Amino acid sequence: KPDVDFALDKFEELWAKGVDVSAEYVETINSKTWLNDEITPYQLYLKFLYEYFNEEINAEEHIDTDDWPENYMKLDYQIDAVAKIRKIVEEYKGIFISDVVGLGKTYIAAMYAKTISKRKLVLCPPPIMDNWKAAFRDFSVTKYEIESIGMLHKIVEKIKKTGENEYDYIFIDEAHRFRNEGTTQYEMLKRICHEKKVILISATPLNNSFYDFYSLITLFQKPNDSDIPGIGKNLKAFFASKRQYLIDIGKECKTKDDPVYINAVKNVSKEVRDKILSPIMIRRTRTDIKKYFEKDMKKQGLFFPEVAPPEKIVYEFDNKTNGVFEDTIEVIKTLTYARYAPLSYLSEGAQLLKNETQYEVNLKGFMKSRLVKRLESSKHAFQMTLQRSIESHEKFINMYNSGMVYISKDVNVFDYIDSDNTDILDNLLDGKNGKKLDKHPSNDFRDEFIINLKGDLELLKDILQKWRSIEKDFKQEKFLSELQSNKLLKNNKLVIFTESKETGEDLYEALDKIYDGSVIFYSSAQSETIRLKIKDNFDPNIKTQDDDIRILITTDVLAEGINLHRSNVIINYDLPWNPTRVLQRVGRVNRVGTKHKRIHIFNFFPTAETDEQLGLENNIIAKIQAFHNALGEDAQYLSDTEEFTSYNLRGAQTYKNLNSTDVLSEQEDENIELKYLSII
Repeated sequence: KPDVDFALDKFEELWAKGVDVSAEYVETINSKTWLNDEITPYQLYLKFLYEYFNEEINAEEHIDTDDWPENYMKLDYQIDAVAKIRKIVEEYKGIFISDVVGLGKTYIAAMYAKTISKRKLVLCPPPIMDNWKAAFRDFSVTKYEIESIGMLHKIVEKIKKTGENEYDYIFIDEAHRFRNEGTTQYEMLKRICHEKKVILISATPLNNSFYDFYSLITLFQKPNDSDIPGIGKNLKAFFASKRQYLIDIGKECKTKDDPVYINAVKNVSKEVRDKILSPIMIRRTRTDIKKYFEKDMKKQGLFFPEVAPPEKIVYEFDNKTNGVFEDTIEVIKTLTYARYAPLSYLSEGAQLLKNETQYEVNLKGFMKSRLVKRLESSKHAFQMTLQRSIESHEKFINMYNSGMVYISKDVNVFDYIDSDNTDILDNLLDGKNGKKLDKHPSNDFRDEFIINLKGDLELLKDILQKWRSIEKDFKQEKFLSELQSNKLLKNNKLVIFTESKETGEDLYEALDKIYDGSVIFYSSAQSETIRLKIKDNFDPNIKTQDDDIRILITTDVLAEGINLHRSNVIINYDLPWNPTRVLQRVGRVNRVGTKHKRIHIFNFFPTAETDEQLGLENNIIAKIQAFHNALGEDAQYLSDTEEFTSYNLRGAQTYKNLNSTDVLSEQEDENIELKYLSII
């Protein structure tokens, strides 16, 4: 009551001192402001929109560009993105920067980082750390550290030691690598991001299913108390219900190419896109940029090249090779993979943990798919994989015969799946590199363990002998023929991608004999000197350019963070089973600032016999189509049957509704203001 009495007394005191509003003041209010009875609700709504989107509409005025690098173009679409990022991060504590590859996401992030006065941490793959350092240096960003995503433990230890996390903003490049919340790496990242502002940077945030987004979003949103509008706060329940819905539909449809299942996936993708991603993601395709920033692009003298429909390269086996191939498929199906699942053979009296057996199930599946991948990649790579597997089996059997079996339980092989360094992977599987080992007496295992080990070894030896009897590499011969007959391949700089380091090495040896000195190969095993030579020959932004290399062969270590757009031809010598890799590969040459008017993609597809067994072609095309359906794209990458579109994800659902003809056609409705107010 005393507070109320005080307020009443104060009001009466002020009222007694009040003066009449002059006629001139009233006239000014009525004629010069929005506070008059002639302004319609609709006009007031438009005024509200202008004020709400003022920073985006006048982005250049709100972003200080005075001390930007002199040689850097001030592109409206990038400045516009910075304004949106700033608003979204403040509202939702995080954002996806997911423009399609080649639009300059690193520089957009650097521009945004420049507007932040607080401490910043950038986490990125080792090969692109220098790119980030250069971008932050160019834009005079302060108060930051750049660290490899492989060194998360170092940051976590620092947090444990000091008791606090000194960073306020966490930038995570190639964020899709953390889509699996069940890994140690993810748990460390989540600790680093706790209560921080998180900027996720990835052109391909969707890899397996829409559930990939859940793990990434919960780095900055609380699973049970989200403030993303439209889902009722419970982010976890939303994603769980959608996942269960697709599982139920999948059971009814039996196969995932059933139109009913495909339609269900499309509907769920749309719901996730509209309800979850729309407010927190910026994803513009080249189509979007051309549509909304055409004037500025012309002013800057920039253009986006046309991506020509992808072209297939198909090779065929002769009868003998086809017979060996069919035998190989049967062997891959028949193998027990006991070498990679010893714990499942322990006798009932031996100690066994459930999570260990699940790990082995996953490992067996990985080793089986690895054989299939190498079979499709090249004859040489497959033979090398067989040889290593034989040696590994022989060592394991010798260890068993010695009376004691050592087993590594703390190696997560999936951390190495994306690596092309098979030596490291094999060493880890053999329990090397200082990893923790368990040991079991050989008599702890059931008799069938050694029987299966020896049986698998004989099968592997037999199939290797059959492949050694095949003199030709039909895939390689087909490629050499194409290089000499196809004009596009004959006269341009070429970038050839393969998943296998050994395939790349073998192809390099073959091509170097023909194009002496103008071919280069790069994998994770190569030196920084080789990488710099590649940049001198393929990056148009390098001041001192060379032109002695025409053909670059590389593994996917160059699928991220490097400019190769002095070339306009990408050749997928083998197809990655994760189709987003294809987008990243093409993104190396389809970039802002290219001088080429057309980009060309050549894809090696397996023989009809191979694909009948592997189902690779339909599988990867289906996956990439699912990506198009979920996030949108502006080109075909694998097949001319791909359907692509742009969803114009620009960080605000309001944009979509305001451009809807369904809404605009109702402007004459007397309750039009209610219609517009309901949008937001």
